[in-house]
Amino acid sequence: MTDDGLDALYDATIVRRAREARGLRVPENAAYRAKISNPLCGDRVEVGLVMADARVLELGFRARGCALSLASAHLLRELVADLGLSEARELIGAFRAALEADRETPAAPEGPAQGELAAALAPLLPVRRFPSRVRCATLVCEAALEALAGRPASPTPPSLDGA
Repeated sequence: MTDDGLDALYDATIVRRAREARGLRVPENAAYRAKISNPLCGDRVEVGLVMADARVLELGFRARGCALSLASAHLLRELVADLGLSEARELIGAFRAALEADRETPAAPEGPAQGELAAALAPLLPVRRFPSRVRCATLVCEAALEALAGRPASPTPPSLDGA
């Protein structure tokens, strides 16, 4: 490991998730959408949610960014699948809060589903030692919460290329 601990940010799980995230797309039938960018590093993410009966059927995304941003988006995509709207908002908020917390704060709030969240977030937790990189890992959370707070999007999906 390097003296500054940067190797911990890019362990095998992060690298694997980032690779798996490449090529994923926002579903054409996503009713809720949001695009967010991080001007400090250039990361950009577009999120689209397919909902039915107030449940998240799918969270799709397109992202251009570092491995942390891609891995975080890939993980969140898995975690919110088939959750109710309020459950999805709660989980996304807990995901973001865990990554934004200082190192002494537990990885996730207590509760029945939070043990699973804490375990899933473990590979991302080293980011808390690098405040300038936290936004990379939480960008997808910001986009997903914005999408969930909005009204259904127009049928023509916005482009990430010109964002």
